[in-house]
Amino acid sequence: MKATLDETVKSGSPDAIKESAASEERQEEPVEQGEPLLEMKILKPKFSHLSTQIEQFQKYADKIQVDSSMSLTVAENNVGLINDTLKNIEKVRKVLKDPYMQTGKMIDEYAKTLTIPLNEAKTSVTQSITNYKSIETATRK
Repeated sequence: MKATLDETVKSGSPDAIKESAASEERQEEPVEQGEPLLEMKILKPKFSHLSTQIEQFQKYADKIQVDSSMSLTVAENNVGLINDTLKNIEKVRKVLKDPYMQTGKMIDEYAKTLTIPLNEAKTSVTQSITNYKSIETATRK
């Protein structure tokens, strides 16, 4: 029966640690893919107050003809209203998205607490490898 790397490290034998680490199988832990946190049927009503405006501006854009100073003024006013609606959509989007962004940041921060010690261990082992190879190279010359 093969000892795990953890058991070998506990035994304290450097040769056993090397042998166990080299023979330990590398495998990824399965991670389930998450489902979307929102469905479109839940999301759509959050923007419903803007739907009528959007439809009106679409119809207006299909019919507009700027051919006089009066139609120019109306068109410029409507572009301003369209810009206001775009800003409102952006505000709603940001409000809805913020909790998910905060969750993502929390996941990233937690992952750092896991990766920092691993990267430090990797650096230490890599340095030991480099030192050993340097000594081996120097003794061969």
